[in-house]
Amino acid sequence: VDVIDHNVVAVGTTFNLQITDAALKIEVVEGQVAVRHQDAIFNSSPGRSGELDEGMLLNAGQGVEVNADGILSQVATVNVQRATAWDRGLLVFDEMPLRQATEKMSRYMLTDLRVVVGIPDKIVSGEIQIRDQETMLKQFAKIAQVTPVRQSAQLTLLYTASQ
Repeated sequence: VDVIDHNVVAVGTTFNLQITDAALKIEVVEGQVAVRHQDAIFNSSPGRSGELDEGMLLNAGQGVEVNADGILSQVATVNVQRATAWDRGLLVFDEMPLRQATEKMSRYMLTDLRVVVGIPDKIVSGEIQIRDQETMLKQFAKIAQVTPVRQSAQLTLLYTASQ
């Protein structure tokens, strides 16, 4: 997969690839994944098999992020059950800032969700079932402690529960 100036190569594996405005997140579930910047692919010499120029090899249970500047994070341990929750019909918010949780939730909605300006970016934790739009929105509102207000068919604004 060539994405955001990086090349992600599956080596007999299962992995998650998530793209947000701020980062590219790679989580290995099974096997191995090679990650390197695309420039390294074009500049590498033939016959150097087994070596990764400016990249890394991730094993099952490991993950990295590529930030907006294209810099790879340190390898981190991945909770495989959490990483694959979507495959079991769950959205998991694990101590996630409200705006990041809202962005994740929006990927599953037909309407764009946005947090109203001025609301603190509090931490959200919980799980919701991937179901119909209204049920998901109600569940998200409860765990995020926000009040959704539909502005149009394309936009729902999230206010603090007390507003």
